[in-house]
Amino acid sequence: MLIKPNRYNTNSLKYDTKEEHNIPIDALPMWVADMDFKLPYIIRKNITKIAKHGVFGYTVFPDTYFDVLYNWHEKHHNFKPSKEWLINTPGIVFAIAQIIKALTNINDSIIINQPVYYPFSEMILSNNRKLINSPLVLKESNYYIDFIDLENKIAENKVKMYIFCSPHNPVGRVWTKDELIKIGDICLKHNCILISDEIHSDFVFTSEHYNFYTLDPKYQDTSIICYSLGKSMNLAGVQISDIFIKNEILRNKVINEIESSGYSQHNIFGIHAAYYSYIYGYKWLSKIKKIIKNNVDLIKSYKTDLFKTINHQGTYLLWIDFNHLELNHEQLNHLVQHKCKLWLDEGLMFGEEGRMFMRVNVATSKSNIQIFLKKISMLEKNSEQ
Repeated sequence: MLIKPNRYNTNSLKYDTKEEHNIPIDALPMWVADMDFKLPYIIRKNITKIAKHGVFGYTVFPDTYFDVLYNWHEKHHNFKPSKEWLINTPGIVFAIAQIIKALTNINDSIIINQPVYYPFSEMILSNNRKLINSPLVLKESNYYIDFIDLENKIAENKVKMYIFCSPHNPVGRVWTKDELIKIGDICLKHNCILISDEIHSDFVFTSEHYNFYTLDPKYQDTSIICYSLGKSMNLAGVQISDIFIKNEILRNKVINEIESSGYSQHNIFGIHAAYYSYIYGYKWLSKIKKIIKNNVDLIKSYKTDLFKTINHQGTYLLWIDFNHLELNHEQLNHLVQHKCKLWLDEGLMFGEEGRMFMRVNVATSKSNIQIFLKKISMLEKNSEQ
């Protein structure tokens, strides 16, 4: 049974931080990317055993951790990693920051495709690197990479690193094999290190997910695969991720950077939550994916001129276009929060290309989706005034 718990008064970032974000207390939170469902009982039971033991000292990974991780990736992604490639970190954003520091120098150029997950730009700029943007191109409710622009900017700016999102957050694109091959070839040609954030790769609805290690061995020495169950099993709060780096020289540099940060021992609950999720989680995840697909379909079937939904292929995040409204972005954001009483992610967080867009987290109950549609319809009353 899938349970949607009451998350208020649990110190939840998603539900209990409205005051500090100036959000109305009665607004429905559909913003930050975590899900509103309890883990399956068998996983919670095994984690509870750890809590009941009562000793939370330094903890290492089970001997079979890599085996269950390997089985998950082989079965669901046709990915067969080697154990020596693996680095565990408390999260992908932390890993990307360490990778940036380990493999690039101050003032080096790093390229991204905005609108994109905002910590990419934050990590680039906060580490004193130069941000280069090759914007995605929107055509008929689908986003595409402008490969000519991408390659020209990599060459002109001597770009050292490309931080890529696959599937893409927030626009929901699942990249085709041909698109990924083009990216891999461009990076090889220009000696550009490729970081692929694949945290949403278990949420693919229209085709198949490929990573650069499965496409062609020639991409393995210059690319890094960042994966986590943080989205798939909603484990963001216990902080665990799996980073795969085949190139030994690059891997050792990243390990040294992580060690120099002072981080060494992993969260006892993160270790076991990931371990048992790899063993028992996929049946539950399959049910969650059906709920998400139904929620997306429900929103897309809603007849309105208020917004357009961008074609959704992956993630549990829906990218919505409000450009049809005679509003500016600040007016839209204010009305959504204070008139509609909805807490969504405003598009400008993801870059200038997100102006007049909103990101909606649909990993919730059908009843919340129905409430969302009822609340968002209040924008129509405003547009008629």
